[in-house]
This record gives sequence, C-alpha cells and structure tokens, in this order.
Amino acid sequence: MTLEALVKQSRALAESPRRGQKGGQPNGHPSPEVPVDAFLESVAQTFSSNKGLASGERGITAEDLQMVFGALSTVLKVEEGSERAKVNPSLCSSAIIETCRRARGFPEEEFKSLKTSVLKLLTCVTTTSKKLNIVSKKELLKLLLHLLVRSVRLTEDDVRTLARVAPVFMGRAGPTAGTATAAAATAGAPTTRYVPPHRRGSDSDVSDSELEGSRARSLPYLCLQCLECIEAKQLQPYFIQLFEVISEVIGDEARSKSLRTIAAKVATKMLEGTTQRSYLAIAELPQASKGLHRGFTTLPIQLGRLLTSLHSTFRDAMAKENSAILLSSTLRALGALIAVSPYDKLEPQLAPEMFGFLFQKFHGLVERSVQQSGRETSSEEFSVLQNAANCFSLLISKKGVSSQGNGDESLQRLISAMATITCNDAYPSGVRLDTSISLQRFAKALPGLVAPHTHEVYSAVKNFLRQQDLEGSEAGKKPVLDEKICQQAIRVLSEMLPLPQAPKDMVPFCEEIMLEGMVCKSSLIRSAVLQSITHLKSGLAENVDAGKLEFLVTKVCYYAGADSSSSIGIRSSACRALGALLSLEPLLRATNVFEQGLSSVIQLGSSDSGTLQVSLAWSLANVCDFLREQTQHKNGSLGHEMTQTVIRHLPSIASLTMRLAECNDKIKCNAVRCIGYIFDLCATLETDIKGFTGQAVDCILTALRRGNTKSQWNCCYAAGSFFKLSVSADAELISRILTSVTSLMKSSVNYKVLSHAISALSQLERSLYPPGRVFDVCDSLIQVLLLLDRQKASSVKEEDLKELATQLLMACIEEGGKDDGKVVELLVSEKDWLCTISEEVSGCLKRLEGN
Repeated sequence: MTLEALVKQSRALAESPRRGQKGGQPNGHPSPEVPVDAFLESVAQTFSSNKGLASGERGITAEDLQMVFGALSTVLKVEEGSERAKVNPSLCSSAIIETCRRARGFPEEEFKSLKTSVLKLLTCVTTTSKKLNIVSKKELLKLLLHLLVRSVRLTEDDVRTLARVAPVFMGRAGPTAGTATAAAATAGAPTTRYVPPHRRGSDSDVSDSELEGSRARSLPYLCLQCLECIEAKQLQPYFIQLFEVISEVIGDEARSKSLRTIAAKVATKMLEGTTQRSYLAIAELPQASKGLHRGFTTLPIQLGRLLTSLHSTFRDAMAKENSAILLSSTLRALGALIAVSPYDKLEPQLAPEMFGFLFQKFHGLVERSVQQSGRETSSEEFSVLQNAANCFSLLISKKGVSSQGNGDESLQRLISAMATITCNDAYPSGVRLDTSISLQRFAKALPGLVAPHTHEVYSAVKNFLRQQDLEGSEAGKKPVLDEKICQQAIRVLSEMLPLPQAPKDMVPFCEEIMLEGMVCKSSLIRSAVLQSITHLKSGLAENVDAGKLEFLVTKVCYYAGADSSSSIGIRSSACRALGALLSLEPLLRATNVFEQGLSSVIQLGSSDSGTLQVSLAWSLANVCDFLREQTQHKNGSLGHEMTQTVIRHLPSIASLTMRLAECNDKIKCNAVRCIGYIFDLCATLETDIKGFTGQAVDCILTALRRGNTKSQWNCCYAAGSFFKLSVSADAELISRILTSVTSLMKSSVNYKVLSHAISALSQLERSLYPPGRVFDVCDSLIQVLLLLDRQKASSVKEEDLKELATQLLMACIEEGGKDDGKVVELLVSEKDWLCTISEEVSGCLKRLEGN
C-alpha cells in the first residue's frame, strides 16, 4: 500500500463519526468502508519494511504519523458488542510497535510535535479491553521517554494523562489472557497448543527473577523513568495516587532490586526542594475528637496520612533488605521525606520511632566502620553510611527527638563515631563531608553531647589550617572537599561558643582558629569563621586577649568594605560579624576600635544589595539593642568618651535605619525594631535627632499597614518606645499611632502582635490620651478578650495575654474611663461575659452600674 493510501485510510478512521452523529454507525465503531484489520496490517508492513514506499514517493512526515496515531486511538476506542469491535490484538500491537519505532527516527523538532498523539494513544492502550502485548506498550513508553529526555514541556493535561496511566503500568497483575503458556502454568494444566513468539501476549510476562504471575519489569521501569523526567511541582496534584503505587513497588520484595531502586529515586525527586516543602507543610493528622466528623477528607489530612504511610513504607523496606545499593536509595528518599515532614502536626512518636529504628538498623555499620578505620568498608556501605548519617541528623534536629536523646548513652556513641569519621583522613572525603554536616546538625540540636569531642574537632581544623598549600583555594578554583569539611568542622565548634563552659574551653578557638581562618586563602573557611563570630558572647570575649580581639575587628572591617574585592556573601557575613563584635562588653573599653567597626557598618548602607541590607538591618538593631541595655540597665556604664561617640553616630544610624524600613519585610522587621531602640537611646542619652521623630512615626505606621506579622510586632515595640517620650511628643503623632495600634488589635489574631500592642499601650500615660481615645483602647481590649474567650482550651501564653489585657483595661477604667459615658455604656453592654473574666473586673463593673 502506498503512503498516500495509508494516510487516507488513517484520516478516515481518525475522523470516523461517533455515536449519535449523522452517518455514524451503532456502538460508535468506525465506518465500514475502512477494513480495520487490513489497515493495521498495512501500517505494520509499511513502517517495518525499508522498501515499503514506492520509488519517487514522498517521505513520511510528522503529520502523517499523527494521523496514524489518531487512527490507532480510534481503533482501540471501539466499543464492545459489535462485529467490528473484534480487532486482532496481535495486528494492533504490531501496528503500534512499528509506528513507534519509525517515529523515533524523526528530526528533533518534528519529533516533539508527536507528544499529544502519543499520550492520547497511551491512554487508549491502558483503557481498552483488547489484549495488547507488552512490547507495544513498552514501545509507547520508550517513545514518550525519548520525548521527555529531549526536554519536551508537558502541559497540565499531559501530566494528568501520565499520572492516570502510571498506576496501570506499575501496579501488580496476574498473567494476561494473551499468554497461553503462562495461563496454563498458573492453572496447573498442560498447554493445549503452541503459541509462536510473535503471537504471544508478552515476551516477558513472567520474569525469571520475580514471583510467578508478576507483570514484566520493563513497563514499570520505563514508567518510573518518565516520571523522573517531570518536574516535581507538576506532579503535586497527583502525589497521593502516584506515591501509593510507588510505595507498593518499594515495599514489594517480589520486584527486582533495580526497579525498587529507581522507584526510591523517583520518590526522592518528588519530595526534594523548597516547593515541595511549602506544599507539604500544610499536612496534618486529625485530632482525636468525640464530635461529629465531616463527610469528606481535606487535603491537609490526606497529605498527613500520605507522609505517615511513606514513613512506614521506607521503614518496612529497610527492615527486610540488606542490599547496600537499595538501602542507600531508600535512605536518600527517607532523608528527603524527613526534611519536608511537619512532625509537629503528625503523630507525636513518628520521628522518635523512626530514629530508634534507624539507630537499631545502622549503628552497627557506623561502629564497625570506626573500628576498622574505614579500611574494610566497601563503597556501597560508605554510601549507606552517608545517607544514614544524613537521616540521623535531620531527625535529631526535630524537637521531639532531641528532647528525648540527651541522656541516651547509645546516642553519645553515635556522635563519637561521627566525630571520629569527620576528623580521620582514612575515610573517603565524600563520607567525611556528609558526616561533618550531620555532626553540625547534632551540635546545633544537642551541643552538650557534642561538647566532649570539641578538642578532637579543634585539632583537625588546626592541622588543616597549618597546611601551606591548599589545593583549589586560589581565586577562581573550585573548593576541594577538604575545605568544605573544615568549614563544617568550624561550624560545629561555633555551636559550642554559647555553652556555659565556653569561657574555659573555647578561648583557643577564638584566639587561634578565628585569627588563622581570617587570613586563610579559602573563601569557604573565611565565611565559616565570620559566621562563627556571631555566636560570641561577652563572657567568653572577656577571656580572649584584648589585642587579638581588636585585630579580629580590624580584619572583619576589611572584609566588610567594598575595597576588599570580597563577594556579597562574604561582605554580608562580615556585616553580621561586626554586629556581634560591637555587642561585646570588652570592646566598650576600646573606643577607637568600636568607632572603626561602627563606621564600617554605617558605610555599608551605600550598597543596594538585598542580601547585604538584610545583614545590615540585623547588625544595626543588634548594636543599638546592646547600647540600650548598657545605658538603661547598667547605670550608664558607657563612659563619657563612648557616650559621645554613640551620640555622634546616632543621626547617621537613624537615617540609615529609616531608609531600610522602606525595604521588604525581611529587612523592615529589624529596621523598625532598631527605630524603637533609637527612641530608647535618645531618652537615656538625653539627646535629640532633628526631624527623626516625625519620619520615624511615618515608618512605623507604614510598616503596621503593609508589613508582615513579624514587622507588626516589632512596630508595636517601636510604638511603645515612642510612647515613653510622649511627654515631649506631638499629640497628633500620639493620636495617629494609637489609631493604628488599636485597629491592629481588632484585626490581628497573632499572640505576639497582640501582646506587643498591649505592652505598647501600657507605656502611654492615661493623662496624655487624646479625647475619645480611651474608648478606642477599651473597645480593642474587649475585642482581644472576646477572641480569647472563644478559645476552647487556653494555653499558658493565652492566659498571659488575657492577664495583660485585663490589667490594661482596669487601668483605663480607673484612670479616666469611668468618667467617659461611651466607655461606661460599652462596658455595661458587655458585662454578662466580662464578669466571668475575673473577680476584679466583675467588681469594677458592678460599681460602674451602681453609679
């Protein structure tokens, strides 16, 4: 048959009238003018033979193949119950096979245009009742995989189609009807006739390495490969059905190890990333309740059950398996699952039980590796060790696990093993790097258990820094693994700085590691040292040599400056380090060094980098908070020279802070907090910044309206600091802030926002309230109390908030509210439930009613 005739038949089949249309045939089958079996045979012969096209005839185009794919889809859609529906499955399979093979030879651009036709035919193959052989399905999946590998972008409908057919290909099934030999063997009866290979239902329906009756491995393997090529975000709407079948594959011992391994890899890809973390953060499990239940299951509960089920799947799969390759893939998937699971909203014992299982399963491997110093450990076992350490550290960072592990002797042995692996050069660098990352997470969650190994980690870092030639440390070269290990080890030591025993144990780290790291060629190590400085406390700094501490400030100032040619990341870390150093009491005795550091911080305000501005706002707030505490709580211990230095630089700090308050919420929240500290400093140092008050109030009001929750409660703190200056403040400014704060109290349900707002109002003397504002304050306080009264079970913080609101309400009533008719009318109208708050409120309301 010529190509033109084949395309003509394909078009006739593809455009066949459906049921209910004029000219259509009953049961919706194709028009009788087109013989289906002859068409299928022509397709197979034309595409399989190199001489299938006559001399001089045009070549096959993508449009031709699309028409053939459409015709094949129409053939498979024919309903049962008519003679025309009895299509030969073998001929149909052969036609699909040869069409797919011919399509793979097309140029890339033309090949990509076949996507929709292939997915449509794939859907028909999975829904038809015709017994197609597995080779045809395999060729279709191969064709789809080629499309995905060539970066063909799938639409939402395409992903939905693939998500629907994937469970069909990956699910388990019994022997197919087209496999006479397998069916007879399963039934225990002899075969009745010989079936030639090309007429069998499958070339591998029952794999030799799988249990009898299993579906061929190639279909689920190809299907998983297709899913691996799709972005995880596109698969989010289908997580529940896809993870259900993936879990079945991973947990089925009858499946081959290679199939279970790729299933674990697909699960890892679907769970990794910030997008998945945000999506799965809504997951939760229903709370036990005796009340009525809804007739449907919400998405958060569905996701919560999914995450719980995945924990069980991975745990059961690892409990029965000893293959290092499969264990490594499953542990990697488990690590991704742990990272995205909101354990505080799932079962309380889910994380601790998983940690206990992992420790029981893998602590032997960890300890054996330490005893052998890694010499007899295979690369596969090292891979298991890396992923197990990652899971340990991710779980230990969860509050429920860390609180239960402080007195666990076995946990101490695990930490000891991790410290040994991190510091021992005999282990592969990749293993040491992953273990050092895990050790740093342990140090952050349980610093007391890691503290005994401080000297071991310190010695390893010291030895590395003493090496004269660092491979890859020159500018422009990629850092070697040893540098990254040293970076993580420095971070481990930095977690020890806030401990009570730090002034005795960590002085060498501050005097040697920090100073040597600051002059190291490696930018990674400099960055780690700069980050560690933010953990310094005044108690430890008092024991550090004053000259070395001042030299450290000088070096940090250099790296923070634009002249150092440092990256924005290094300059940002240096800015935070300056914010921490300038908050140490020993530097108050070195005025020149303090002023040098403060000037460097202010000069960073000329940068437009968002990364740098985040660190700058934090540093300014940290330094101003430290100075405020020194002047308020330590009897003005700054000294005359330091006081004059602060007063001299305070206008520049105020101007820079107000400019930062106009940036995004991440910068704004610290900037408005710093405005509050500047108000406090102006009061204690008895200084005034020209034009600051009005502009600062505008910044506070803008942040209250547009800022996020964190910005709002910092604004409330700044408003409270402003109210302390209210004696000399403009009444109009007081009125504007009172209006914004009381409006916020009526609209917010956040505990911190409400508590900070009430604390701010408490700072303003009742005699300075503008006319009518006492009513607004009382109304907002009643709204807060009403909100708390609706809570079914009050927590400790809610009881504290209730007490704050009650105290301020009573003060407002006693100091002017009882003489305000509107306030009295408001209180009397709400007396029925207000009397239940406390006896004091009840007595006050009764007195008002009596008057």
